[in-house]
Amino acid sequence: MSTSKFLYGIHDPGGEHLLSRRGWVVFTETADSQPGDYRRYADQGLGVIVRINNGYAPAGTIPTPDRYAEFAQKCAAWVAASRGVEWLVIGNEIALEWEWPTNQPISLASYLDCYRQCYKAIKAVAPHVKIAPQAVAPWNASTPDARDWILQLRQMLLALDGPVDWICLHAYTRGYAPSAFVTGAVMDAPWNHHYSGWETLWEFMAEIPLRLRHLPVMVTEANGNQPWSTYQAGWVQALYQQIERWNAKPGNQQIRCVALFRWAPHDDQWDMSQCNQAHDDLRAAVAMGYQWREAQPQVLPAPEQWTGYVTGSPFLRLRTEPNTNSNVRAEVVTGEKVTVTGQCDGWLQVNYGALTGWMLATWVSRAKPMINIESTQDQRSAIIAKLAAEYGVDERVAKAVIKIESGGSGFRNGRLIMRFEPHVFKARFNALFAEHFQMGDPAWSGDGHRVNVGGEWKPFHGNQDMEYQAQLIAADIAERAAFDAASYGAGQIMGFNHAACGYSSAKAMAHEFQQSEEAQLRAMFQYFRHSGALACLVAGDLLGFAKIYNGPANAVAYEKLIREALSK
Repeated sequence: MSTSKFLYGIHDPGGEHLLSRRGWVVFTETADSQPGDYRRYADQGLGVIVRINNGYAPAGTIPTPDRYAEFAQKCAAWVAASRGVEWLVIGNEIALEWEWPTNQPISLASYLDCYRQCYKAIKAVAPHVKIAPQAVAPWNASTPDARDWILQLRQMLLALDGPVDWICLHAYTRGYAPSAFVTGAVMDAPWNHHYSGWETLWEFMAEIPLRLRHLPVMVTEANGNQPWSTYQAGWVQALYQQIERWNAKPGNQQIRCVALFRWAPHDDQWDMSQCNQAHDDLRAAVAMGYQWREAQPQVLPAPEQWTGYVTGSPFLRLRTEPNTNSNVRAEVVTGEKVTVTGQCDGWLQVNYGALTGWMLATWVSRAKPMINIESTQDQRSAIIAKLAAEYGVDERVAKAVIKIESGGSGFRNGRLIMRFEPHVFKARFNALFAEHFQMGDPAWSGDGHRVNVGGEWKPFHGNQDMEYQAQLIAADIAERAAFDAASYGAGQIMGFNHAACGYSSAKAMAHEFQQSEEAQLRAMFQYFRHSGALACLVAGDLLGFAKIYNGPANAVAYEKLIREALSK
């Protein structure tokens, strides 16, 4: 089994003797290369991670879209013929121009199409192989539909919604000073809301969706973003101390590997094979024996049974087990009363009416929450001022946009402002229907359904359990379409943009918006950033902002409204 309990790693073979059988080796291969045999590394106690590519510049880390199906079959054939492959990454840093095929940009949507095809083809021949999507390139904003590198990770993981077995990341310091891991330095505007060094890793970790927080994380590239000839003694030891501190904190998602980039005598810029100081530091770090921690959930009785109330959260769910993968027993509204009877690793066992299940501890409070409370004008003004400063936006412009969207407040008489769009509902309903149901010709023949997009189509007539499941899916689609097809709150965010604002569904977003205007306003700024409209606001380009936020058809009129609101 090509895995390891230790954190240490090297990108490319050749330096594994420094690891003393404690760690990982990362390989890069192309789908056209000869099948590999990695069993000798596993036999030494080393973990094996393989990144498979279409090729290198100018061939592209993945091919052009017309060759995705062919590439997926090549990847599957390579994996099937290789030995000792257990951890696999599809492609690499799609935001970097030199990873593009024949200089053709790789959009995130296009990459996801390629990844899904590869995942399905590989699992068909090697179901045991654990597959991860590409590592996002820190500090790079080139991908056409995911210009924010931190949000690109979240968008990618939310969009995949299933076929992800582990998470691959890259992390770098700015230089090899041992003190370079904690600097607080941020990027230049308009990206000054993000860190510019190692702290980007913690930003990535924070953006991993809650339901994927149980997955292994591997950092397959790490260095000082400079040639190893500039190395300063102590940097490698400081790196692994950082990871050990993170992993030791209760509840943190475990980072299993950090691989130093790279052991490659042919690469003058990034080769560490001649850096003896780094070798000595790696040996010293390996001697510390740092290991990632296996979760050992243990159910403990609560100190006492107590009455609690469900607090505002985008994930108000009662589950059958204390994890985000178990079935949902009920969706619980903020303010509902529960009885706490047990606890387990950040989860509480609760009785909710006649149901017993598990909720995250952060969702339950002894104090009954205040709900449906509209901010006063002064409170609202303070919230907007705080967010405008945080995102680098002129406070007056932010207030003008909010005034146009909702009249200045996200509530009317204690109720969340909402605008339902029937044409969007029809489009969303048709799209969701096609994702989950199929019909034959004539229409009443060949009926089938599937629970998850990309899953297997299953007939359901003649089986009452399946009939009921199909009906539940239909009911879910109608509700989802309805929530997707409305805009909400002070920023009038469309429901189908929920993921860009950090929510699992439009319904979850609407529920949290109902609890506070601050949630509405923060989501509005998050969407500014996600859509690219934030850069226009920061630059004072109101027409550019209007084109993105309100659509190009009414951009001139919308800009005029903003300027009129500003004048008042």
